[in-house]
Amino acid sequence: MRVPLGGTDSSRRERRRTCRPEDGILVWQTSVWLRTGKDYHRTSDQTSSSDGQMAAMVESVNREIAVFETYFRRFFRGEDRSNLQSPLFNVPGRLVAGCWADYENLGAVFEQLLATIPAEQIGRRMKETAARPGIFQITCLLVSYLIARQQEILLRQVAGLPYSDEKRLEEMDLLFGAGRTILSVARSDGLHFPGEARDSMPLLEDAAQQALVRQLCEPSPQDLSWRRRAWAALTAYNFLFHGEMRDGIFNHGPYDLGGGRCLLVKELTELHNGYFPWSARIRELPAGFVRAMILQDVECRFDVLGGIATQPQVFDDRIVLDGLFEISAGRLIPTDESAARKILDVVSENSRVLFEEFCGWEESRKLRYGTLLHANFLRGFWEMIPGNGAPELARRTIAGYERSAEAHFSELAARRIPLVMEHIAKTAGPIFSPLHL
Repeated sequence: MRVPLGGTDSSRRERRRTCRPEDGILVWQTSVWLRTGKDYHRTSDQTSSSDGQMAAMVESVNREIAVFETYFRRFFRGEDRSNLQSPLFNVPGRLVAGCWADYENLGAVFEQLLATIPAEQIGRRMKETAARPGIFQITCLLVSYLIARQQEILLRQVAGLPYSDEKRLEEMDLLFGAGRTILSVARSDGLHFPGEARDSMPLLEDAAQQALVRQLCEPSPQDLSWRRRAWAALTAYNFLFHGEMRDGIFNHGPYDLGGGRCLLVKELTELHNGYFPWSARIRELPAGFVRAMILQDVECRFDVLGGIATQPQVFDDRIVLDGLFEISAGRLIPTDESAARKILDVVSENSRVLFEEFCGWEESRKLRYGTLLHANFLRGFWEMIPGNGAPELARRTIAGYERSAEAHFSELAARRIPLVMEHIAKTAGPIFSPLHL
């Protein structure tokens, strides 16, 4: 059941675009048609149960595509992420390399994961402070799937070949249905994206908020100074350790405390792991850190991946209570200036080693390592599987990601900017196409 891109009069599915004014999101609605001889008859009361289920599945997946399209078009265009460059890495190429690996392997991983652990349970785990996996990881995996799918569509367009989602329809329904559940459970407001709720990212329930607030203290000017410097250095290191990717950097809130005050929580969830090959060359650091602050009259706005923008941008004079904590076995351990200084000495030494490591990479590795970064998104998920299932799934997943890197290397190495990134940057229409069936 293949339809050429763009559709024809003989298409077995007709697509029409409608805009729902209540949410401002473009929704692709699909009407199912059956062919009898030379005539087409729209199914209605005569639609069989299987046809009805198929139509519902198509509409559900198309809606999820449209929702991701809306919020990620805003995200990509706002940061000009389609044209990111780095002296150390092939950032556009490595991004699409990782996305392709997600596209080709994510379905099998989640099929096994969801057979063992309900989506609701995964979402509840993400509500924990500095959780891995978290909202960042599930959101990245799903949008990566759509990016690679769009790359496939564009490559087939260039080659004059048709594209079909038919074989992936059930997989997409599983992935995006589970993703929707996970996100709605992880967020305390039951929504899915910051843009649905004034660009907010609430995770903590009231009791967890109050427990965190009780650990905060009124900071001195010296406290604010060293904590600001320490957090900036730790954040920069997290970014470098992850090969110039934001994985591990996450913020949530604002939690309204009344009187113009709010709680803001900033997290660094992975300053070290034993998975990246370059981890063997550096000294081990704590798993992560949390900085929690009560702010007075500060506006906080979050993007889809937990990035934050505040108004005013600098707000030290509006911090009422503050605290910096090390994450240790799921607990928050207060970190004082002396402990922070020792940690930053290790950060400085590790940064030097990592720069030497990355500067020595050949061009091919600057692209291929994207599959390592994306497999790391999945690591927290497969580690949730009890018993012997996790090691076997990890082995198969890593092998699958390595095969994907090899399969698509030539295409990605041949272009400075992959087709899909040019498309995202320049297209006047939706950045992600609706289903092709």
